[in-house]
Amino acid sequence: MKNCLLVVTLTLLSAMSWAQCTPGSPGTNCSGPLSVQPQTGNNTQSAITLIDLGLPALAPAAGQYTLSVASGMLVESDNGNNYHSLVGPQGPQGATGPTGAQGTTGATGAVGSQGAAGPIGPAGATGATGQTGATGTTGSTGAIGPAGATGQTGATGTTGAVGPQGAVGPIGPAGATGPGGQTGATGTAGAVGPQGAVGPIGPAGATGAIGQTGATGTAGAIGPQGAVGPIGPAGATGQTGATGQTGTTGPQGATGALEP
Repeated sequence: MKNCLLVVTLTLLSAMSWAQCTPGSPGTNCSGPLSVQPQTGNNTQSAITLIDLGLPALAPAAGQYTLSVASGMLVESDNGNNYHSLVGPQGPQGATGPTGAQGTTGATGAVGSQGAAGPIGPAGATGATGQTGATGTTGSTGAIGPAGATGQTGATGTTGAVGPQGAVGPIGPAGATGPGGQTGATGTAGAVGPQGAVGPIGPAGATGAIGQTGATGTAGAIGPQGAVGPIGPAGATGQTGATGQTGTTGPQGATGALEP
């Protein structure tokens, strides 16, 4: 804490009497109420200025309300309590103002003089030989040329003589026919069941109901079928005649010459 001296700007004290303030220990004691009234013609705002003297602050005391300066800011002690800052917490960041108008483009500067040409650098080292490129793909096979003309067909050779036909072998004797089997006896026919009675005819009313149909009599049972007689044995097959001899094949005709 630093002590401060209460200084009232003289230009603003036209309404304050010197009899209100007397020297005290420490500082100056003034009786209240204290008013600050600018003089006629004054061109500055009324104010009470505290000068930082770099001295220790007055000790807080009960019943006193002290205004002072500490660490470059106003502080206050109320009724013997510790000094506290009169500056509130920092307010929130204000909204960003609108962007100013684009300034005019400055004039283009003069083109500087061209510098002297630099010396030619040494020739670079010869690069390594590149790898051999990949072998190209094989070209497609060419189209097959047209077929040559077909030569004339040679003359047909003479047909060889037909050999003599072999003799026909004798036909074997026919086998004996077996006797036919006996026909089975026919079963007896079953008795016919009695016919059902015919239902009465309904009276002729206005769209009367149709009378019920009489029940159909049951059909008589069918008699059993007679047994089938046995099949007679098959006759013996006659012998196959001998195959005639094959005639000799005639000579093959000469091959025809190809046309050149």
